[in-house]
Formats: sequence, structure tokens, C-alpha cells
Amino acid sequence: SKIRLAAFQALANKSSTDTSPLHYLEQAIKSAYEEIVASAIQGYLKVAINDPKTQRRILPILQNALSHKMLRIRKQALAALEAVLPDDSPRADLIALDCSYPDVIQAGLIRLYQRGMLDSLEIARQLLLLKSHHNPEVRQTAFYISIQAHPKLVEALKQQAHLLGDTQLIRTLNDFDDFRLLRGTLLD
Repeated sequence: SKIRLAAFQALANKSSTDTSPLHYLEQAIKSAYEEIVASAIQGYLKVAINDPKTQRRILPILQNALSHKMLRIRKQALAALEAVLPDDSPRADLIALDCSYPDVIQAGLIRLYQRGMLDSLEIARQLLLLKSHHNPEVRQTAFYISIQAHPKLVEALKQQAHLLGDTQLIRTLNDFDDFRLLRGTLLD
């Protein structure tokens, strides 16, 4: 692991003098090793933030990483998309809602809630569609996020759950606030 990361860093250092400075990232993102792919995503993120002209080229790469076989890489790719795109834009999370992996869809839904972006018509439409998703966990997450869009309803549900001793409902409603996108990744 340390040797692979050292090799990655050596390629990064060498690339600064190359005519194609992103070539090492293009190779690294194809790696079978999680730490190398994670480093490549971080490299793309740094380039995109430091040189906005490269964003058009880098966004599709990060979007493709949402479909990576490793969960941690998918989560990191979503975090990178959120970091590259404007803070007030739901685009990264909307992209996640179109992913084939249920965990990415769920993360996108939760991040829309956490970022306070549930009030647009496009997001309301997506929530409605995802309540009919083929995956039961996605349907359930969409349902709970729909509830989270109504703070008074959430408070009433929490009060009722406390009165009834329904710890599962309390935990479920609180989990959406406690979710951390990069939890469990190499960047955690």
C-alpha cells in the first residue's frame, strides 16, 4: 500500500513537467487498488478546483467513478463532484440519483436533504419517482427524505415515537442528520 502510494506520488511529481499532466490520473483511476483510485479522485479534484477550465473534462470522469465497483470510491466520487460544482447546486446529487448503485442513490438523496435542497420542483419530482424505485432501500430512503422535507412533521413523528418508545423510528429519523458521506473511506 505504501509502495503503491509512493509510486503514485512519483508519477504525480513527474507529470508536472509532462505535456499531458493528467495522464497519470487517467492511468491511476483504472487501478485495481482502492488507495490509488482514491488518490486519483483527489488528484482530479485538486486539478478541477485549481483550474476551472478542466472541469468540463473532469466532471464525466468523476461521474463515471460513481459506478465504481468499490463503495468507498463511489462515495468519494460523489463528495468530489459536490466539491467541484457550486455549493448551491444540487447537480452532483441529482447525478447520483441516476446511478445504478442503490447506495449512491441513497447517498444522493440524503445529501440533498443535508444540504437543504429539497424545495425545488426537480428534486420533488425525483423523490416522487424514487418512491417507486425497484430497490426497496431506495424506496424507503426516498420516503423518509420526503418526510424530512417537512420539519414540523418530523418533530411530530419524533415526539410520538418518544411517547410510544419507538426507538427504531427515532434512530431512522436521526440517521439522516448523522450521515457522513466520507465515513468509512480512506479520507475519513
